[in-house]
Amino acid sequence: MQIEVVDDCSTEDEPEAVVYELGKGRVNFYRKPQNEGITANFNTCLERSRGHLIHILHGDDYIASGFYRRVADAAQKLPNTTLIATRCFVVNESNEIDRLSDRVKTLETPSSDCLTILYRFGLYAPGIVVRRSFYEQFGGFNRRLRHTADWEMCARAVAFGAGFFINEPLAFYRYFAGNDTGKLARSADDVKDILQLVDIFPQYNQGFRANLFKKGVAARAYSQYLAFREIGDPAGARQNYAFWKSTAPLEVKIKHMIRRVASLAIRSHNQ
Repeated sequence: MQIEVVDDCSTEDEPEAVVYELGKGRVNFYRKPQNEGITANFNTCLERSRGHLIHILHGDDYIASGFYRRVADAAQKLPNTTLIATRCFVVNESNEIDRLSDRVKTLETPSSDCLTILYRFGLYAPGIVVRRSFYEQFGGFNRRLRHTADWEMCARAVAFGAGFFINEPLAFYRYFAGNDTGKLARSADDVKDILQLVDIFPQYNQGFRANLFKKGVAARAYSQYLAFREIGDPAGARQNYAFWKSTAPLEVKIKHMIRRVASLAIRSHNQ
């Protein structure tokens, strides 16, 4: 197994020293000459990889014992699959488990039907392994995307090959306000990135409905608005509300306005 840390020309901490201290010669370290961003760094990982199965593990995620053995076994038994993924635990900065990721039942038998994950991406990066042969034929991560580059890549891998989902939690995905995912949610850049997929996904499944997808993106922005408002983060709430207001269908806005007026009327009556 090749294990290598690819550093995107970071300016904080000393990743190379950490790798050499803990890796003890078993882990390689590569520092890029300039910072190019997260998606370009994923592609550098692909370019430097030598194995037939490629697993890109983000800096703050980790896996359970037995992950590679289980994935390798599935890859050997199912040679026509291009993507193999496991269920994941979602943890916070203290390694406390917040929840378990959902099952992706449509892929628990090898399938090229990616429609389910087009609307709701149930896979998490630390649990995803893709064959080198797929990347060689269909390319790496889409550099136009940031938050959703892995979503688009997985949909493509399933649509143009086959995906298999292992219903066992063998990886740990970290989420907290200070990491990259949390920052993208606070600025609403995550939902802006997701909206770009509406022009890409129709080529992966003819049943994809753009209007339904857009409603889901708007709903996510509104949920994030409520979450940031609840924790007392007006900037995060404001960014997500503005995005929701600009993208939600008219009928959704009308329903929201009716509920809001009714809520204000009840509150006024109680007072």
